[in-house]
Amino acid sequence: MKKNFLIFLSLIIILIQAQQAKGFYPQNIACTVLAWLCQLLLILACIIVIVSGYQIATSGGDPQRVADAKRNLIFALIAAVAIYNLGNIISLFGVSLPCTNIPWCSMP
Repeated sequence: MKKNFLIFLSLIIILIQAQQAKGFYPQNIACTVLAWLCQLLLILACIIVIVSGYQIATSGGDPQRVADAKRNLIFALIAAVAIYNLGNIISLFGVSLPCTNIPWCSMP
């Protein structure tokens, strides 16, 4: 029940922000959701990079733990680069969203 309430509350906040930004249009809602998702995923990638660095530092020379931490670090960095270039990736599929609230995405 608590999870459903949080999802509902998040959707209401997204709709309110989209309405205040440029009016109630599906493109504005999609741009708001993309902006939130990009920010959340970039924060998560940064946290994974920090945790992976900590795992490498505290591995005590165990090659398996070092290899696992390096793998997680590489995946987090690749994900961060992909998220950072989300506008270019979306435009490859021919989708054009007028997103101006995602500053690092250059959406056409």
